[in-house]
Amino acid sequence: MKTDFKAFAQFYYSMGFNVSCITNYNTPYNMKEGKRFKRPYHPSLHLFDSRQSIDELNNYDWENAIGLGTFTGGSLGKEGDHFLFALDIDGINYQELLKVLSILKIPRNYEWVVKSGSGLGYHIYMLVEGNVKSIYSIFRDNIAYGRQEYTYKSILADDDTFDCPVYFNKIEFLAKAHIILPPSMHGSTFDYEFVNCHQPSELPIIVHFGHIWNLRSEICKRVTEPSYIYYPESNSDIIKDNKYDSKLKYIVLDIETTGLIENSKFPNILQLAWYCLDKDYNILKRDSLAIKTNNRTTNNASDINKLDIDKLNLVGYEIREALKSLKFNIDSCDKVLCYNTDFDIKVLNHYYNLYFDGYKIDDKKTFCVMKHHSRISKNDTWMKLDDLYKNTFKGSAENIGTLSHNAEIDVYKTYQLLAHFNWQIDTLVT
Repeated sequence: MKTDFKAFAQFYYSMGFNVSCITNYNTPYNMKEGKRFKRPYHPSLHLFDSRQSIDELNNYDWENAIGLGTFTGGSLGKEGDHFLFALDIDGINYQELLKVLSILKIPRNYEWVVKSGSGLGYHIYMLVEGNVKSIYSIFRDNIAYGRQEYTYKSILADDDTFDCPVYFNKIEFLAKAHIILPPSMHGSTFDYEFVNCHQPSELPIIVHFGHIWNLRSEICKRVTEPSYIYYPESNSDIIKDNKYDSKLKYIVLDIETTGLIENSKFPNILQLAWYCLDKDYNILKRDSLAIKTNNRTTNNASDINKLDIDKLNLVGYEIREALKSLKFNIDSCDKVLCYNTDFDIKVLNHYYNLYFDGYKIDDKKTFCVMKHHSRISKNDTWMKLDDLYKNTFKGSAENIGTLSHNAEIDVYKTYQLLAHFNWQIDTLVT
């Protein structure tokens, strides 16, 4: 059943939010340095500073909407002296989320906690009292509209209630930014959703800025600046940050397909996902792309991965453009790392031969996590990715991976295993 995004937009608007419309087609407003399913298709800069009219909202192209969003930094609330603020945290599980809420002094059943459509992170919405320009300057702009990224860091629990550290890949403090609202569709084809309710019953709560600062002080240490990569169908052929070219070392990739290779017949590729790393396993670039497909055959793979063909065709890219994006990143790195290298590389080589005659990933040095772990553990059985991940991280693996067989989650798990084992890849590649 098609989602009535206009009804959701009117609900958020009635609470005082300015609301954006996100469509499945490209415009000059949603193609710049990003993906169309995360950006408004329409002009939106004015919505950071002025109240949206109901006519403007209603006139958006809701018929072709795949999502909606709002704008942090704007006044919200009866008094008008509180502005919307949000945290976007990638790569944490539910127990770690509870620890973050504890530091912020937010109840664990808080309504304005959203699980990302990727299944790998959470958004936390709140109101903050004070001067937005002053707080914006603290989280100084290093991506767009006040986003700032902090990389993987752990903290020790400070009480018995939360006996786990907090690990994350990235946290963004969104003092002035566009951010997605449920039930928007993520590029993985899964939806953003509220964790503790179907739909909030009241405005976000007021959080003291000191608690936000404490969170930053406790778990955020090293700042990394963003890098931009080639995006399919963009106005500019390649968008990138040259400062990373010399630092790229490894690319970790994963694919999701309609099945196995049977009788020399190759399955369709449904998703591509990858991380580009430096020699110390720091993530410098990342992306995941859904692929349009005409294959509607029911098969065991679709039963497992739960990918909806209609949604893939709605948010996906043409396979040639997606392969071109991946090729650019493979060419920028020295070595290709996969969980199941034999399968992933064989399928990719097949499609590269179709669309990029003569190009082969085999020309790069490769590393197979599954085979190497089997060798060092002296286990004749090759473990599935889910099993090795759960065995390695035990309790901390819970709540990440409920959407397994999603390429974005599987490349995350592969990366976490590589970072955990810290193998000397350069001496092990084939």
